[in-house]
Amino acid sequence: MPSLSAETAYLFRHALLREGAYQLQLPADRAALHALSLELIEAVLGDHADEAATELARHARFAWQTGTAENTAELQGYELRWSLVALRQAQARFDGDAEVALADAVIESPVANGEQRCDACYQRANTLQRLGRWQEARDDFHRLAQLAERQASVLYRGHAIYGLGYLDWLGGHVDDCDRRLEEWLQLTREMDNEHELASAMLAIGMMRFNRGDVKTALDVHQQWLPRLKKTADEKTLLRNLFNFGVLLQESGHFAQAEEAYREALRLARACSQRDHEGSILGSLGTLCKVRRQYDQALEFLNESVRIAQEVGNRRGRAIQLTNIGTVYQQLGRTREALETYENVVREAMELSALSTYASARGNIGLACLQLGRCQEAVAQLRESAELWQRLKDASWEAYTRCGLARALRMSGAYDAAAGELAAGRGLLEGMESVLDEFMLRCEAAHLALARGENGMAEHAAVREVFDSFDEAYSQAAAQDLVQLEQAMRIAAAGGRLVHGACREHVSNELLKAIEG
Repeated sequence: MPSLSAETAYLFRHALLREGAYQLQLPADRAALHALSLELIEAVLGDHADEAATELARHARFAWQTGTAENTAELQGYELRWSLVALRQAQARFDGDAEVALADAVIESPVANGEQRCDACYQRANTLQRLGRWQEARDDFHRLAQLAERQASVLYRGHAIYGLGYLDWLGGHVDDCDRRLEEWLQLTREMDNEHELASAMLAIGMMRFNRGDVKTALDVHQQWLPRLKKTADEKTLLRNLFNFGVLLQESGHFAQAEEAYREALRLARACSQRDHEGSILGSLGTLCKVRRQYDQALEFLNESVRIAQEVGNRRGRAIQLTNIGTVYQQLGRTREALETYENVVREAMELSALSTYASARGNIGLACLQLGRCQEAVAQLRESAELWQRLKDASWEAYTRCGLARALRMSGAYDAAAGELAAGRGLLEGMESVLDEFMLRCEAAHLALARGENGMAEHAAVREVFDSFDEAYSQAAAQDLVQLEQAMRIAAAGGRLVHGACREHVSNELLKAIEG
């Protein structure tokens, strides 16, 4: 261990004295103190020096930046070494601010190689995206593209293109997203790399899902996921298994979806991917909600929100809060649901997260309808439908227009409701979105009853879709069918309906608003 003079020991003994002494030093002397600190800490901690990685990187940086030492290159190497160690530690504990600062130190290091700079820039951009700092993330993806160009790295150039495309989608710039994804796909084909091509195809498949084309997305995953499994590391595999689970759930294959989620969750926990763990728990929660296992759903979703908060994933937190709100609605806790959605709207507006904002607006509309605030419901649902149209997500737009048609029906605006249903049916042409089709046909049947018609033809159309469902979808849709058929029996017996619905299926608040 280096010898320590009495004067040096005194300077380091007390924090305030140390700071005062530090500020009085000439730059060269200050640099020498940092170099000495670096040497002492490494010597004292020995094999445990990693525990002080951030401090060691700082001492090395100031030692070469403020001094004229002959060993500048050596000190720069120390800074890079300890910055990389500290960066890995910050990533493990999801310390977003530290991740951003340390990645920047690697990028700006005079002795870092091109691969290290590209990787640090890629990680920094992804961290900024997770933190909701999307403009900064965009700037870093552009910086990554420049670094990749200098490094002649096709791989990182592809990462930059995809990152920018994903940010385009988040911000509602769908055409720009499509253009970048096509450029990325072409780039991966030129690479002649099976792993990167599979990754690109799966990511583009998920973008098709984000447009409401679940069938194409599922087909892509069934084709390319087995090929990716041959070469993927655990992190890549868990991410794509999770996405596959989402597609299976949306396709009504609930048991297979749960199996995919459970395997992805096992991998996420095995490699300490807390962010992904939270997302998977959230999807398990939505699966429980569809199965009407509401207590279990809330348990999963609340844990997902806690993890999103822990790792700084603002958009992920907003998405899971939206899901919690939908469970509250199912349980009749409409005011709690509305408060939750309004919190999500504020968060989504700060982030400029268009899809999250559109979803929350639509859910606010449905909650307002339950509370008897019909005109507000119409306005919220109309805004949501227009946003989904901008995002070119036909499935979500059709679903929202179905909700808008219901709000209009309950307001007595039958012709306007019929127009929204026609628009919804047009959106689903050529798509195999059977649950959305079922909901539209159910609403059309209720509208027929509201107009004083018998609804027999519309009911037959509903049964046609329902009878095609597998067991999972049948369970999810059974309650809607029961309510429709009960309303039809009341109408046939000359009983009174409320705008085509049974009185007991209309909330008390809405009933009071309708009946004055």
